Amino acid sequence: TYTFVDTYLPGDTGTESLFSEINEAEEGTVDNPIPYNNNMELTEGLYYIQNDVIYRCTRSTGQPVYHDLSALVGLYVEQV
Repeated sequence: TYTFVDTYLPGDTGTESLFSEINEAEEGTVDNPIPYNNNMELTEGLYYIQNDVIYRCTRSTGQPVYHDLSALVGLYVEQV
């Protein structure tokens, strides 16, 4: 169980760097990609989707990244 200070709640604007999103609903496969929300760590080999476009992560980021996936093509992802 975690207790949060009322001024720093997950999902509130300005708290993005304090929390990491954990996705347990999607598998990260090409048929079930993980929805990317511009504040996520990317894992090599998993598939992500943003704006109805699927991307495969080619290199893990090691920390959350904030750019659109289209801006990370060639650096961390490739479009499928």
